Amino acid sequence: MDLDHTLLKTDLLYETLILLVRHAPLSLVAVPYWLTRGRAVLKRQLALRVRPEIRQLPFRAELVAFLRLEKSRGRRLVLVSAADQMVAETVEDHLHLFDEVIASDGTRNIKGTHKAKLLEDRFGKSGFDYVGDSKSDFAVWRCARRALVVTDSRRFANTVRTMVPVEKVFVRSTGRVASLIKAFRIYQWTKNLLVFVPVITSHRIFERPILLSGLLAFFSFSLFCSGVYLINDLLDLEADRRHVKKRFRALAAGELSIFSSLLWASALLAFGVALGFWGGLSFLVFLAIYGVANFAYSIWIKRVVMLDVVVLACFYSLRLLAGGAATGIGCSEWLLAFSVFFFFCLAMIKRYSELRESVGIEGQGQDVRGYFRNDLDPIASFGVSSGLISVLVLVLYVMSPEVRILYRHPTILLLLCPLFLYWITRLWFKANRGEVPQDPVVFALTDRTSYIAGVLAAFVLYAATI
Repeated sequence: MDLDHTLLKTDLLYETLILLVRHAPLSLVAVPYWLTRGRAVLKRQLALRVRPEIRQLPFRAELVAFLRLEKSRGRRLVLVSAADQMVAETVEDHLHLFDEVIASDGTRNIKGTHKAKLLEDRFGKSGFDYVGDSKSDFAVWRCARRALVVTDSRRFANTVRTMVPVEKVFVRSTGRVASLIKAFRIYQWTKNLLVFVPVITSHRIFERPILLSGLLAFFSFSLFCSGVYLINDLLDLEADRRHVKKRFRALAAGELSIFSSLLWASALLAFGVALGFWGGLSFLVFLAIYGVANFAYSIWIKRVVMLDVVVLACFYSLRLLAGGAATGIGCSEWLLAFSVFFFFCLAMIKRYSELRESVGIEGQGQDVRGYFRNDLDPIASFGVSSGLISVLVLVLYVMSPEVRILYRHPTILLLLCPLFLYWITRLWFKANRGEVPQDPVVFALTDRTSYIAGVLAAFVLYAATI
């Protein structure tokens, strides 16, 4: 029985490398040296420093059930893996399924021809059946009596049949394309529509060159963000697998491999930067700040109370600044002042909803990124206050001399205030009742009242302009 991508939907080598990045990043400098001494040495050094939480890893439930049935019928089960022996044994400690565990020992990397020779010496040619998933297992199947194959490819299964009789084929994954698209979080691209706000508020949205620059900025930021989301999912694998809902994400559930996610993340980041060149150097600077800040957020900031919320709010404001830089219009002081308080309000709703959901599921006193149950009231207080201050900034803007340059009837803009007051307070009531998911933007996208408020706000802006 193979382990990586067979019994498990993931690869333990990449799992431990991700853990090393999270828990012992300084050890990364030694990885190239360990690799020059062989993959077995690399795996042993990683195992000495970090260990995956085996019970949280995505096992193939159908295959595990099949193995338990076969064991009950008297079939002897042996786990033979290229993973390090120290890690492979923790799998058996969790499953209590195998009669023996054979794995890489820090000297030999038990894979391909090495695995085939070891099994042939131990059990004799055609003296065992083997469960595998990759081309590296071809050498083992040539020595086996029968094959059990984990694959989505009929061609691959037929190739194995030319070497040895196939007893059973297990589906490797379901909906890989859908899982990939879901991992890109395209629904989050709606946040990047903020790059158009400076253009809209300056009343230049219908100028073709500026609109084109805004569109390029939107797609650049969106592709870049999707790459960042994949990186964040990789760094958050441990936490996501413990989470009631996030454990179903494509990476956490093993529907996407760590290696392919790294490739897609690199491609998305590269495409995003390539498109960003059309936005100019200033736009690329804001893009880089967003990427670095997101990495810092995933590694450290998200566990620092209140700083995490401030940084989340700044991510929204960065989109405004990036849109202003790409179109050459810039952001007014009034827009930035409003955005700071408004987006801080949304960030507090996000944190409030996460904490409330976690407390509801896990019980009182739970520590969620440094927050506790008793913090719910102050979080709500700060969030509501910030939302109301954003409305006050809007009132001051309407009363300022600058507004008369852009609007013929600026007094009509005061009608935006009750709309924002209603939307913000309603959102907080919903959050307090547990009706808002962790991201308020996602909630707004599925909320009919939010769409009605948006249409009314657009009508008010139009009425003030004509």
